[in-house]
Amino acid sequence: MAVRNKVLAAFAIIAAFSLSAGAETWLTSKHSRPTTEGDPGFYVDSEIDAAWQQAAESFPLPLPPGKTFPNEAPAFFHPKDDKTHSFDTSLPMQFAARYWRCAWLEQSLHPPTSAATEVSPSTSEIEAHLDSSEWKSIPAVVNNMDVDAYLQDMNKYADSVGGNAREIEYKSECNLEGNE
Repeated sequence: MAVRNKVLAAFAIIAAFSLSAGAETWLTSKHSRPTTEGDPGFYVDSEIDAAWQQAAESFPLPLPPGKTFPNEAPAFFHPKDDKTHSFDTSLPMQFAARYWRCAWLEQSLHPPTSAATEVSPSTSEIEAHLDSSEWKSIPAVVNNMDVDAYLQDMNKYADSVGGNAREIEYKSECNLEGNE
């Protein structure tokens, strides 16, 4: 339980950093996305599922065989608090990038059985997708997150608790579909 609390605390710090970096990016850059419902740098509740679909459809890197992006934006974008929300325009693509990374982490840690998918990626293909250069090729990621520092922190934390960095990252970061 102590390890899980440390992992959750690490995730909270990373999430806060990512959100503050996103806010800073929005404040210092120009956004050209027109909107009639909200500020041009933000999506409002009624726009978020369409923004998610656009991010999923335009995502530049392949998901593992048999994996697809969810049709609806992740739960983060649909809080159950009866309030009006706005989301930085880079967040849907950042979440799509996280979903992509989690899908490849899952392939690395829990390869599908041959019955689950017709074609399983090779170990070298999985490793290539998990290389930081792929993640850093996505502007919404590299503009809002220091990927190398994040991975270094994951490795340091894994070393400190005697765990596998990919397993820890998967368990702490990849709850987009209810993974435990």
